[in-house]
Amino acid sequence: METGHYHCSAEWHFARLAGQGAYTAALIYSHSLRLSKKSNVYSASVPRLAAYFSVDERTVRKAIRALVALGFFEILRAEAGCSINYKPIHHRDWCVKHPGRCTEKLEMPWANEQQDTLGPELHAISGHRFMVFPNFLKGMRKTGHDDAAVREHFRAFVQQELPSGKQWRNGFAGHFIQYLKKQPVSCNNPSQPL
Repeated sequence: METGHYHCSAEWHFARLAGQGAYTAALIYSHSLRLSKKSNVYSASVPRLAAYFSVDERTVRKAIRALVALGFFEILRAEAGCSINYKPIHHRDWCVKHPGRCTEKLEMPWANEQQDTLGPELHAISGHRFMVFPNFLKGMRKTGHDDAAVREHFRAFVQQELPSGKQWRNGFAGHFIQYLKKQPVSCNNPSQPL
């Protein structure tokens, strides 16, 4: 099973399509979900889709065949001379019918820390460039600052330092801990003795 930095989606599967119609399959799928939102039936004609997406009819047919082959479209009704009716399958439902074919999101270092939200928040503040490990969180908390103060100081430090490339890995955590130790601890911090 493949792993990646994001949760699986229909787009992940479409990105692995090749040949004529591969790119258009994602467009048609998105279009079908929007048009069939209430009815769960998608019956756009091939010539109209070709004109709408500025591609030829052959490309549209190949894209629809790819969606059917992948299982993202189920044929509801196919009558000669009429547009075929499809039921677009949402990725969440598709996964149940096709187990083992999705990518899995890599676990972040804090994934096992169910109650601790500080790690993911700092990761987001850094623009998802700094990986926050449990020992780093422990070190920050030993400075006496509460989580709200750590977030604010981290935000200020990141804006001040503007690290790039390897600086996020080489010494950034230590520099921030030193910076944090120099900041006054708030009187409102319940973890500080009076």
